[in-house]
Amino acid sequence: MNLSTIEADAGVVPAHFRAQLVLPEQIQLFDIWFSLKGQSIGPQRASITPSTLGSMIAFITVFDVHFCDQAISATIKTKIAGSGLRGLLGFEPQGRLLESGASDAQMLGRDIIEAVARDGVPRCGTRAVAAASGGDAFQVWMRLPLLGADGKISAILGLDRALPMTSLRDSLQTTHRAFA
Repeated sequence: MNLSTIEADAGVVPAHFRAQLVLPEQIQLFDIWFSLKGQSIGPQRASITPSTLGSMIAFITVFDVHFCDQAISATIKTKIAGSGLRGLLGFEPQGRLLESGASDAQMLGRDIIEAVARDGVPRCGTRAVAAASGGDAFQVWMRLPLLGADGKISAILGLDRALPMTSLRDSLQTTHRAFA
């Protein structure tokens, strides 16, 4: 699945993970998530609202995650999908159950969603894609754990952007200048 992935380590200062983020929207969402999480591995799902997300909402996805008993794999369903994700995929992912091995599950990185849900560790990355609108692009993504009322991970907050190759190069140059 040609994904480039960066995993936050529980023992590493969050600045390490934040410094790897490529897009301003990723940094903004991570900062919101981090400020809401307190001492736990993630904020309560109820604390993430449309007003919290503002203009990022088009690129936001929420995946419901449920592990049955001692199951190794999770049931993952796309609960909320912004219009940016529909544009990237070329279909409506909202309400879809992500089955292992299915092409939409691979496009959304089911294995990564499941790992974030299991480990409680944020992840981000990029992958080359053929954009639904045509042409080559990069999918820039991030996955963050959200807690249910019981204090267990019940959802994964995602941010996905598809950028033409040239836009990603320009964004990388701007972001790396900001951290220099």
